[in-house]
Amino acid sequence: MGEVVQAADSDRDALGFFSRSVYADFCRKGQLFVAVESDGQGETYVGHLLFDLRFPKAHVRQIYVPKGNRSRNIGRALLDALKKMLTEAQFIAIHARVAEDLKDANFFWEAQGFYAQRVEPGGASRNRMIVVRAHELDTPQLFAPSGINAVDPLGLDTLESGGKPLYLLDLNVLFDLGPRRPRNELAMSVFRAERMRTCSLAISSEIETELRRTAHEGKTDPMLSFAGTLAKFSTPPDSEWRRLLPVLAAIVFPQRHASGSLSENDRSDLRHLATAIHHGLPGLITSDGRILERAPDLRRQFGVDAISPELFRVEPDHTASPVVHKAHSEDIIEVQPASSSDATAIRSLLTNLDLDTATQVNEWAATETGNSACLRHVARCNGVVAGYLVMPTSIRGQEIRAFAAVSEEQRDAYEIAQTLLRHVLSIVKPGGVGRVRLSCPPRQATLREVAATFGYVASSSTSDDLQKIVAKWRMTEQNWNVGRKSLEAVSKLGLPDTPPPFRHVDQQISVIRPDGQKVLVPLFKLESLLAPMLICLPGREGVMVPLRKQLFRVIKVVNTNLASMRLAKPRASSHAQLMS
Repeated sequence: MGEVVQAADSDRDALGFFSRSVYADFCRKGQLFVAVESDGQGETYVGHLLFDLRFPKAHVRQIYVPKGNRSRNIGRALLDALKKMLTEAQFIAIHARVAEDLKDANFFWEAQGFYAQRVEPGGASRNRMIVVRAHELDTPQLFAPSGINAVDPLGLDTLESGGKPLYLLDLNVLFDLGPRRPRNELAMSVFRAERMRTCSLAISSEIETELRRTAHEGKTDPMLSFAGTLAKFSTPPDSEWRRLLPVLAAIVFPQRHASGSLSENDRSDLRHLATAIHHGLPGLITSDGRILERAPDLRRQFGVDAISPELFRVEPDHTASPVVHKAHSEDIIEVQPASSSDATAIRSLLTNLDLDTATQVNEWAATETGNSACLRHVARCNGVVAGYLVMPTSIRGQEIRAFAAVSEEQRDAYEIAQTLLRHVLSIVKPGGVGRVRLSCPPRQATLREVAATFGYVASSSTSDDLQKIVAKWRMTEQNWNVGRKSLEAVSKLGLPDTPPPFRHVDQQISVIRPDGQKVLVPLFKLESLLAPMLICLPGREGVMVPLRKQLFRVIKVVNTNLASMRLAKPRASSHAQLMS
């Protein structure tokens, strides 16, 4: 007991002060864990954990490991023992109070899965802000856990971008598959996108009705046979069709509806829309200009999108120029569009990473030279293909899908991964916001490490996916409201209505997640998760950002007319990766 008291009193700034009788009382109640090390001659104190129990939650009062024994995971072992005991006893959560200015302590608690729940003033004598942290135990509960965790504090998995949308095809898109049709390449892009699993395609049973109605007697229609290979949704029941017809007709064909002159083709077009609405599908892919013109009205009233095949093609301005730079090892790294001559090297790279042939061809477009539905780039190190990047076309606005792989046998694997990830973020234009979902093969430790420095977080729904919000602007007091609305529109994240005054780089910022839950995220971490965005709170004098060695310079960010700058605590910042 004496060693515990002596150790706790040695760091009162972090642990506060308890009298000796308090430790004895906690010990009698079994609420004091002590870590000891045995050397064969005796046991030596190496740490302790003091906690209070108020079912269904526990409060950590102290955790301490002497400096000479840190970095040995002793603190983690103490907490793991507590988590195990409380889980077996059906407790729901563990709470801890940590001074906001204790950077190392807050880092430790985040690493152990304790997310910031709220910030409140501490005692008047020290004038500190206290971060109240919580960890939800894996205990069968009457109520579902909040889903908040320190790994993904922004709750990106709750964004709707995780699913693969299913669209109905209009008949005009199927006809455009004919080789002599002027829009053939657009129709091909739609089916290439499906093969890359960007979306799924289906038809309405109305298509078969249309084809049979227009078929020539005695002749076989190959399009009818092809349509039979696609998933099919039935048209709405008569009662539902009678309800939807006048509403849809008034939106898409207002004049003909008013005059009662809808043609059979008009009614057929509306049945496709009605089928998507009836089955709750995301939308209809069509080349019909009248339906596309009314897309905003259809989305607003029914939540269904009318999508042009043109959205399935890669935009020309997304084709970034080749990039060449010299690595720290003096090797030359180049990122260029993939060509047909790279197919063998790409297949070899992906095969070495245990990706099967079907996955290589479908998701990774390993053999798809000239595929208009995706961007394909290779990273060469001294002329040898050492990395591969595929970005399917985005059909949902600011969402970016990417597949990346790196040959980790290369000594410059880390820099190759950096270069590929910069290429992904180049899709987002300055002043814009984007959501990135990155897939990488299972054996890609280096790529995942680099992605973490860029602000990517792991997806809990898909084991090999990483995700990130990219915001390319500087938030100041003057543009706060505009920037906050732009971020919310794309990422469903809500920042405070007004910028809080700057205290220090680790102060907690209130954020509303996409699922509506409120979380607290340290300023530095929030900037990293949204990098390269900088959050210039009132009173923050400046930010000093390290850049790539050949472009090493200082970016000065000034909120007001301050002429001075302050260098924040040096860390491995994602801004170092993104702002070059």
